[in-house]
Amino acid sequence: FELAICQAYMMLAKDDPINAAAQIYAGYVAEVPLEQEEKELLHTLICARLAQSLTMGAFSYSKDPNNEYLLITAETGWVALEAMEKISEADFLARMEAEAAKR
Repeated sequence: FELAICQAYMMLAKDDPINAAAQIYAGYVAEVPLEQEEKELLHTLICARLAQSLTMGAFSYSKDPNNEYLLITAETGWVALEAMEKISEADFLARMEAEAAKR
């Protein structure tokens, strides 16, 4: 889960969120190899973390509308989540592996 959480947050406010995720992935797997099952879950886990963060931010803001800090993820989180929705799980993993192969 740590890798997916890191990737999700590093994708925020990036011109190419998928590339940001790939850079994190490449560095991580250079030190800690992943099992195939773990690799295959990354797309879903990243989407889940982004959705969780967006949902909790919106809920918290509804309870405290003067706290603009709670909207930080909302500004860029939707862009990252939409980028993830546009790429298939297989293509996402292929991008991750291609970046890792460069190292």
